[in-house]
Amino acid sequence: MLKAPSARALIVLALLGALFLVLPAFVGVYGLKFATRLIVLAIFVVSLDFILGLAGLVSFGHAAFFGVGAYAVYFVSPESEAANVFVALGAGVLGAAIAALAIGAFVCLTRGFYFIMVTLAAAQMMFSLFH
Repeated sequence: MLKAPSARALIVLALLGALFLVLPAFVGVYGLKFATRLIVLAIFVVSLDFILGLAGLVSFGHAAFFGVGAYAVYFVSPESEAANVFVALGAGVLGAAIAALAIGAFVCLTRGFYFIMVTLAAAQMMFSLFH
């Protein structure tokens, strides 16, 4: 069972959220791009920690869904102008969710070593498909 977050952790989280809200006013384009990449990769790491640390499942296919979402965003974004962030975000989430649903139907039937091998096979299939 998970413990509830402490008051200190919630305060730190709220301060970090406030910092990221006012960050565009104080940093340039490079700083904003860096902070955006930092947040995206932090979300990726937290999800990997959830599946590996809390669930105890070793998944080699975790980055494949990250890549499918990135490709979906790329395909809906126009080349010459800025994309609608809501359309791009929705496409990324939908693309990753569809891939996870298709692969997860097989992965959830396995445990232990077989789980590792099926996720590795899924990652290699995604690599071959998109590379």
